[in-house]
Amino acid sequence: MEKITIVIPTYNESIGAKLLYDALTSTLNTEGFKYECLFVDDGSEDDTIEVINSIDEKEGFTISTLELSKNYGHQVALRAGYHAADGDVVICMDADLQHPPEVVNKMLEKYKDGYEIVCGIRNDAHLEQSFKKRTSESFYKVWSWLTGVRLEPGSSDFRLLSRRVLDEINAYQEKYLFIRGLIPQIGYQSYSLHYTPNDREYGESKYSIRKMLSLSKNGILWGSIKPLRLASILAFATAMVAVLFGLYTIFTYFFGDGVVPGWASIVSIISFVGSLQLFAIGIVGEYLGQVLQEVRGRPLYHVRSFNRKMMSLIDAK
Repeated sequence: MEKITIVIPTYNESIGAKLLYDALTSTLNTEGFKYECLFVDDGSEDDTIEVINSIDEKEGFTISTLELSKNYGHQVALRAGYHAADGDVVICMDADLQHPPEVVNKMLEKYKDGYEIVCGIRNDAHLEQSFKKRTSESFYKVWSWLTGVRLEPGSSDFRLLSRRVLDEINAYQEKYLFIRGLIPQIGYQSYSLHYTPNDREYGESKYSIRKMLSLSKNGILWGSIKPLRLASILAFATAMVAVLFGLYTIFTYFFGDGVVPGWASIVSIISFVGSLQLFAIGIVGEYLGQVLQEVRGRPLYHVRSFNRKMMSLIDAK
């Protein structure tokens, strides 16, 4: 009987954690599988941990909790769960019930068919042309262009990974690892499973615009060095414009009515060139910042407590 570890990052999900557990236990197929719900609490400020610890376990479904020392963000909580998971198969899903539990059964069917990666692809047709949909589609297009690797629109962290694939991912020590971008490059038999997310029944998304921009920036810097080359191209183009302007000025001086005195054009050109220089330096600085974080080798997260049924923390490591 194979063990399925369901990694569930939580942040202030005192309502959703219990509802999700009940939905999973009433929906998942237990034939040939036993399940562990691994809740990774990302520094919740409410009673999420207390609620999880008070849940009555049902047959075939154990509950483990990994409590981080503070709020590190969804991606770090996800990686903490991946590091701690010991199942033969690992599935990650959010606690807000937007990832339908019945889709997990379909993922496991594809796993039985031989697929080691089953990616949940979100169907956003119901969102029409919302801001989130437009920005998401734009990011995936830009990322695919920069890296040369197609990232399917609607990709999310709702996915199934075999033990072998998870070990490959955990071998990456990079702090800014962009898992969504890594999955298409890692190989193995992969299947894209399209699903329609459930409507949000309570609360609001924890992903603010700032967090989405941060994830997008880290994903681009992790996946490609083209921004550095783009900065070089912009610098070269700016230099050529300056040369052409200089030639134009000389031509006007000798063959025209003379150069019209004024500071507006000079200030505009200096501002334009200066902005491009600062933009290029900013790109270099972002890459150097990530390199600095990697070289320091500081821990990605700190664990406050780890409660695993039938397994000690020493064994987990």
